[in-house]
Amino acid sequence: MKNLFKVFGLIAMAAIIGFSMLSCGGGGGSGNINGTYSDEYNMATYTFEDGKISMKSMGVTLRGTYKIGGGKITATFDGIDKPDVIKYTLQGDKLTLTMDGETTVLTKK
Repeated sequence: MKNLFKVFGLIAMAAIIGFSMLSCGGGGGSGNINGTYSDEYNMATYTFEDGKISMKSMGVTLRGTYKIGGGKITATFDGIDKPDVIKYTLQGDKLTLTMDGETTVLTKK
């Protein structure tokens, strides 16, 4: 009987930790990414604003929508059928994006 209580205790603890991570955005990405970010050369800017995304680079602007979940940004750009799934982390003013094995570090303006 004591082992049964231990098992239930561990399950309850795991559930509490899991829900805490979800509410804090744990699992890779966390925090509010709203704002404008640029790469280290200022050649590209990314603006995230309440579910809308704008990416500007070399005179071309892509606009679309995004959702966040599980440490990933799923961005769907206008005129492009397939959404991009991008892993991300946010630490201070640094937004790190990883897609297809390529990592880009952006700084909030």
